[in-house]
This record gives sequence, C-alpha cells and structure tokens, in this order.
Amino acid sequence: MWPGDGLNILDFGVVYRGYTSDTTVTVVKGTQTALQKKIVTLVQAAYDACLPLYRAGGAVRDAGAQAEAIFAAAKMKMPHTLGHGIGLEIHEYPRVSTKMAPDVVFEPGMIVTLEPGLYDAQAGGCRLENDILITDAGNEVISHSRIIYVD
Repeated sequence: MWPGDGLNILDFGVVYRGYTSDTTVTVVKGTQTALQKKIVTLVQAAYDACLPLYRAGGAVRDAGAQAEAIFAAAKMKMPHTLGHGIGLEIHEYPRVSTKMAPDVVFEPGMIVTLEPGLYDAQAGGCRLENDILITDAGNEVISHSRIIYVD
C-alpha cells in the first residue's frame, strides 16, 4: 500500500565492497497543493543550478550558496547541507556548505552528494539526491535519482 497522496521521500543507499552510496527519491502522488508544487519546483531548480558547480577546483561553499540563494528568494530554507562526501563512510569530508572555508574545493576523484531539500510540517518534503563523481572535465552523475510523479 502506498503512503498516500502528496510528497513521499525514499532515502536509501547500498554498501558494495566496502564503499557506500547515498541517494534520495521523492515520489509525488496525486494532486499537489500550491505549496507542494512550489517545494518540488524549487528543489529541482536548486539541483539543476548547483550541478554545474560540482567541478574540479570549484569551491564547495559556492554550490551551497547557490542553493541557499534559490531557496531564500522564495523565503524558504534548507535545514541541512547541500551535500557531503561519500566513500568508506556514508558521510565524509567535505560538507557542501557555506560554512566550509573558501579554499576547500572539489577535486577529481571525489564522490559527493548533491541533495537539495525543502520540508514543511503540513505539506511534506522533497529531496533530490544523487552521487556525483568529480572529474577533470567536470562531473559525472553516478546515481540516477529523480522526482517521480505517479497518479
């Protein structure tokens, strides 16, 4: 039985040969309220705007600032960091956050999450989380979570 109409978050990961993954999918079921539509639209916009910032030499705090700016323009706030490193542990350095020093940058070979999310006690929440490999040429999305709509 499905939980019901509205926003449903599924956060999961696996461990393979000692390495972790961390992904989150939001399933949007049925008719959405105006606030739910706003939350989902903002989360997707933040994801799309921040993904290009996940590149070698880019300051991790810049990606965090981009997401915060998108949400602040809508008078909303994400209650967690935009992402974190993954590897042997589910949460590793660096945190993708404006609280990181300006010299903390994405480096080739890092795998970090990109997970913008917004939550409301009545409307529910939405998070879109993928694992991103930083490459010399930019990045590669190595998981393929998305916002899923079902009737």
